[in-house]
Amino acid sequence: MKPILQFIQEGYKVFSGYQRPEQCIDHQGDPEYREYEESLAGISCSSLDMVHIGHISWGPLLAIGPEAMAHFMPRLIEFAVNGLNDKSDQLFAVLFTEVVGKGPDSDQFLLFGHEQRQFVLRAFMLIKSLYYPIFKGQCYESELNQAIEQWQI
Repeated sequence: MKPILQFIQEGYKVFSGYQRPEQCIDHQGDPEYREYEESLAGISCSSLDMVHIGHISWGPLLAIGPEAMAHFMPRLIEFAVNGLNDKSDQLFAVLFTEVVGKGPDSDQFLLFGHEQRQFVLRAFMLIKSLYYPIFKGQCYESELNQAIEQWQI
């Protein structure tokens, strides 16, 4: 089995204890956030696709709550390490870094235990080893390095 595939499968195991919440986003009547919630209606971790994520300027990732983040994280990591592009045809790993790079003390990651935090750190290390030239070309290398620093325990 290829190492990246093994890594992805391990991620699903590490995050397997998190169920999809009824509501992914606390939209509190905000029309844009309500639209984000609707974009994730009926979507599970396994059925999440890039069309549900959007791109760096629009999408639910910055607005999802801790339960949804924990539930969807293995799929997000899978997209990032596999080098998929978002809806604007940009490397998703950059958006992943912008959102997840805030670090484990962000409210979105409150439910992550030590094992999940370690796995996110390993994901960032893998992303760096695979896509650093792209990050550097887009002037995001410092964000990637900061994300790694944030997730070190």
